[in-house]
Amino acid sequence: NGKVGGYLYRILDDMGIRISLSRLFNFREALIRHNTPDKAILASRRYFSENKSQIKAVRDMLYDDESKRVYTSMWKFRCTANYAVLPKNSYKKQYFGNDFFSYHTGETFVDCGAYDGDTAFAFKRLMRKKHIKDFKIIGLEPEENNYRNLIRNHPDIIAIHAGAWDSKTEMYVSMGRDASFLTDKSNGNNEKIKCVKLDDIPECKNATFIKMDIEGAEIPAIHGCRNIIERNHPKLAICIYHSDDDMVKIPLLINKICPEYKLSVRQHSNSNYETVLYAYM
Repeated sequence: NGKVGGYLYRILDDMGIRISLSRLFNFREALIRHNTPDKAILASRRYFSENKSQIKAVRDMLYDDESKRVYTSMWKFRCTANYAVLPKNSYKKQYFGNDFFSYHTGETFVDCGAYDGDTAFAFKRLMRKKHIKDFKIIGLEPEENNYRNLIRNHPDIIAIHAGAWDSKTEMYVSMGRDASFLTDKSNGNNEKIKCVKLDDIPECKNATFIKMDIEGAEIPAIHGCRNIIERNHPKLAICIYHSDDDMVKIPLLINKICPEYKLSVRQHSNSNYETVLYAYM
């Protein structure tokens, strides 16, 4: 049953077998893509060729050697689908399990792309571990079903039924094969959602930590919290894996807004997904 499956999954997790199984199950597909590159790989190769100087600039601005290695390896993987070049996966440490961030009483965590509250649960566990009782969580989730699950799972947080953007507007959510994405056009089936600027939300004024995993809307959302970043210098955990453009433009944008930030990159899956940029003082 589900409980037994979950228990076995956690055992494999703790034994470190999960990563090996993941690579094994994905190896055949990766081999096919490596030998017969698909459109995504060919597009990444073109992008890499046309933007080498910017990619090098991002790599050079990364704070630590591990980040430089991870960033380089992920570009190799995006261009080849060769699992041999993937960096060591730190899937258990996504967003919180790192040596970059320090935490204090009064933390205000803004979770953009809160989904059903999975990251909020992780943040609460972190606060308990750090013995911090005085903290706030603001969760932004635009999709109706996810939002309902969020408020059911976390009645104690500030839940906002909207997506993060660079203005107050309305967009549409379209579901892809593996994830959703935002568009300004309706196809008759996608869901209409509200979008807001974090800078306009009073509850976010004192943000100390902003996390974004919002299906490619990260760049406009960062513009929408520029004032918060400039004023508070909050910890940032921003997903950059949604496109080749994001891999380059998000680090450059963060550096432009706040050159004082140290920037690091870590990989949290055995695929193109879950590449995260961390910014901290």
